[in-house]
Parts: sequence; structure tokens; C-alpha cells
Amino acid sequence: MHGTDGAGPIIDIADLAEPVLTDFQRETVAAALAHPVEVSVEAVLEGARAATGLDDFGDDAFRARLAVMIEAIREDEGMSALRHADLMGMFTRHAIARLRLEDLVRRHPEILDIAIERPIIVAGLPRSGTTHLLGLLGADERLRSLPWWEAMAPFPGPEDAATAEDPNPRWTRAAEG
Repeated sequence: MHGTDGAGPIIDIADLAEPVLTDFQRETVAAALAHPVEVSVEAVLEGARAATGLDDFGDDAFRARLAVMIEAIREDEGMSALRHADLMGMFTRHAIARLRLEDLVRRHPEILDIAIERPIIVAGLPRSGTTHLLGLLGADERLRSLPWWEAMAPFPGPEDAATAEDPNPRWTRAAEG
């Protein structure tokens, strides 16, 4: 900010075309360029299999939708290697959750008989106040809200067992991320 014009702060972003990066940011970009990730459906699925030791993804219909997203990433010539790695990590995290859900339901099919009555679903455009609304709803002790750490890793794996040093490894990973 360089001053105000009476209506609010003036924001001047002078390095949009040629960003000025910190040393850490330059090192991160260089590492992503030096070690590009494979952008493919099979890379996502293999990463999830390797992380979990599981291989039953359930209904394969999701693969076509994943392939469309992967193809969009490949076609976007302006997307950086760092963004490729970020998106592939996100896709793999979701595939891990899918594997763990399928495994959980296979071991405990009675879960499917639990009725969820009157869920409150919040949807809205970005910057429209949905996060604030979720915060307000989450403050109501009569409701069960979804904490961020649980959204990031909804199904605990063997590595998520509580220890004396870390009573909630999923929370710890989310906080570190």
C-alpha cells in the first residue's frame, strides 16, 4: 500500500508480470522444475495405492471425471510445475480418502444404515460469506461441523494412531500444511 485516495487503501502490485520471489520461493520453484511430477490418472491412483496398501476404489465412474481434470491440467500451458505438483497431491489425497472409505464400508457395511437427518449444506460462490456462515453454524453446540483437519484426512489410516507425543496426527498434519 502506498497511501489512500479517501475511499480506502491503494494497492499497487508492481511485480505481477515478473514476480519478486523470496529465496525460499525460488528454491521451491527450482525443486518443482527439477523434479516434475507425472500428470496422469494412473499416477494419482498408484500414489493412493502406495500410500494406503489398498486397491479397491469402488465404482470406476470417477476415473472419467478425473481424466477430464488431468487433461485440463496438461492443456494449460501457463500452469507451473509447482501447481502441477500441488494439484496431483490434492487428487492423490482424494483418491486415498476414496480407498479408505471403500475399505471402511467393506469392513463395516452397517455404516450405510446410519440415517443422516436434516443435514445443513452450505454452498456459495467464493468471497460470498460461506466461510463466515460455516463458522457461525459450527459455533452452535447442537450441530456437528466438519473441522478443517478432518476434511483434509476424513478417514484415518494406520499412521494416524494417537501417541503420547501426538494425540491427533491428522490435526497435526493439517496444522503443519
